[in-house]
Formats: sequence, C-alpha cells, structure tokens
Amino acid sequence: METHSFFGGHDLEKLNSSLFLEMERINKNQVIAKIISNGIPHSFPTGDLFRTLRVSFRDKKTKKYLGDLSLKKDYIDLKSSDDPNSPSMILLADNRISPPINGHSSHAEFVLNISEEFDEIEAEMYMDYLFGLNRLVTKLPDNITLLKFKIVNIRLKSPKDSG
Repeated sequence: METHSFFGGHDLEKLNSSLFLEMERINKNQVIAKIISNGIPHSFPTGDLFRTLRVSFRDKKTKKYLGDLSLKKDYIDLKSSDDPNSPSMILLADNRISPPINGHSSHAEFVLNISEEFDEIEAEMYMDYLFGLNRLVTKLPDNITLLKFKIVNIRLKSPKDSG
C-alpha cells in the first residue's frame, strides 16, 4: 500500500536530533536565542498550514516563566469576502527557519527580554499541530496534538562577560 506519510514532523527522535538551541546574553536584559535546524532540507516547521514549533523559557532554578517563541506561518482569514474568486486566507508572516543555502544547517534568531537575575535558562521545545483557537475547543488529548521533544538547559554568562 502506498502512503504519503512523512514522519519527521511527528518523530520524537528525528526532531530531537535535528533541532538545537543556543542562547547568548547580549546585555543585562536581553538574550539572543538561536534555533538551529541541522539536516532539514526545507523550511521548518512545514507540513500542514498551522504546524508550529514552540519554545518555552523558564528560569532553571525557580521555574519562573520567562517567555516563549512560536515559529510558524500566520494567516488572515478572508472567509467573509464577497468575492468568490478571492483566496480564503492570505499569508501575513512567516518566521520559520529557512531552508539551508550552502550546507546542512540553518537557523532563526530571536531576542528575548529577561531580567539579569536569571543565569541559567531551561528551554522546552515542542511541536503544536493545532491551529490557534482549535486548541481551546478540541476533544483530542494533548499527547496527540502536542509533542514535547527536547529540554535544554543553558547557562548564561553575566553581561560583563558577554561584552
């Protein structure tokens, strides 16, 4: 039987071995988070329109929430349009990791605002397979719609050590 299944976006081991996180303090209250894809020959995440890579950041010691990132495509819904030939959705933004240009890896960078008291950050990486509000109304359990695949602990240098 022929199948069109591609398991990379749902494969815990493949995700864990293909995505990495680096963080560097750039000043007292800001950190650059770099999400690196290695060996993924296309933009990431990809698959259905609404697949999202989420990264949640906490202080390692206190578990205090520091922020999160979502890598995805954002659309505007045009279902109310009076023109039957117009598209039902238009792409507004795309902050996914781009495909690699000359090699096997590529990355996306984001600036996080944090306070100086946090010296070690715990980052949790997971895939979200649902579209926005669908998460609120779904009857599907989280173990089907969310896939946590990596927890990374990163020690941040003090601002004076970072330049």
